[in-house]
Amino acid sequence: MRLYDDNASFRINQDGLRKFLGDLESEIMELVWKKANPTVTVFGAEDRFFDVAGMAGLICMAVVLAASVARNTLALYRLEKA
Repeated sequence: MRLYDDNASFRINQDGLRKFLGDLESEIMELVWKKANPTVTVFGAEDRFFDVAGMAGLICMAVVLAASVARNTLALYRLEKA
């Protein structure tokens, strides 16, 4: 059974990636993930790439949040002062 949408088709009767990708694409991705050992070294410690990338994304979002809070707080302070 396939569900068709304007942007994608889903095979809900398949498992894993095969729900969203074709058979060949799923096999390629499974082989790549099985062969690859995505690790990086940060400050001398080897860690999985996706953990490091997730932490980098979290840090960037925290910095953007802090900058936004500071900018908006300053704008409100200036409006109340005027």
